[in-house]
Amino acid sequence: MPPIALMLPSILVMLVFASTSFSGVPGGDAGELLAEACQGGVPHPPGYPLFTCLMNLTMRLHPLFSTTPARVANLTAVLCSVLCSYFLTLTSYTLTSSILSSFLSPLLFAFSPLTWEYAVGAEVFALNNLLVSMMLYMTVRVHLAADPRAVRKLSYLGAIVGGLCLANQHTSLLFLVPSILSILYLLRTTSNLSPRTFLTLTAAFLLGLSPYLYLFLAAQTPTQGSWGDTASLAGFITHVTRAEYGTLSLAPERGSAGQTGTERIVWWLEDLVKQFGGGAVAGAIGVGSVLWECMPKKDTKTTKTTKTTKTMPKTILVNARPFVHTA
Repeated sequence: MPPIALMLPSILVMLVFASTSFSGVPGGDAGELLAEACQGGVPHPPGYPLFTCLMNLTMRLHPLFSTTPARVANLTAVLCSVLCSYFLTLTSYTLTSSILSSFLSPLLFAFSPLTWEYAVGAEVFALNNLLVSMMLYMTVRVHLAADPRAVRKLSYLGAIVGGLCLANQHTSLLFLVPSILSILYLLRTTSNLSPRTFLTLTAAFLLGLSPYLYLFLAAQTPTQGSWGDTASLAGFITHVTRAEYGTLSLAPERGSAGQTGTERIVWWLEDLVKQFGGGAVAGAIGVGSVLWECMPKKDTKTTKTTKTTKTMPKTILVNARPFVHTA
């Protein structure tokens, strides 16, 4: 497919989101986040340093566009959402080589109610979607690359993006863990996970986390409305880990403190169908198809059970050329 064709879903997303974006400060946490970004303060835990720095930079450009800082901040979120749809298109086409799949997957995601709501206003979620979509694309590229050097370079880039994900929103950890483990497993099984490679990956990941230094620097000259005491080590750790809220815990939309894990999963599935509708069903069918392709198949000629594929579906193996690095 011509590269320009892969941009068509993103162009549609851009036109719709730009025309429906907020003209002023949105509701929710946006007011506080933008206020702290304007004055160089520290937002509520975990601080969202990457988002704060990005908004501080882009809102300074508002005179160039003859509009308000809030409008520029909202359009920055739109840009993040457009780029997210582009990386989803690339990922889908890389995996399937299907034009239909490559067009539908980003559009179903972009125009789901919750994604659309947070794509048109200055909030951390649009940036989170962009970074996670980049991580997903790089993970796929790593597993399909035939050149060991390309695998390592993509892994290093992925490590930086992974750190940036956590420097924006902690929920990205749900995507990062399986991605990181799969890449480390690939490097290990192909004899490419040397101590030097592991140290370089660690350094790249820490580089992605470097925006957290902003919280420490901003606390040296506290501004009105800033949260916490990130100038001290104890206060910094408390803020970054969201200790006041409960580290790695999410507030439920409904229910009481006595809710069970099963209830939360059921509510999540209900909301998934509500947000994506038929897309959630199509996604479930897609996952089921991948798992079916990975299952052992029975050879009708020899009546012996063999595996047609060990870890990836046929559509992936068509473009893959496995490599093994030997000393």
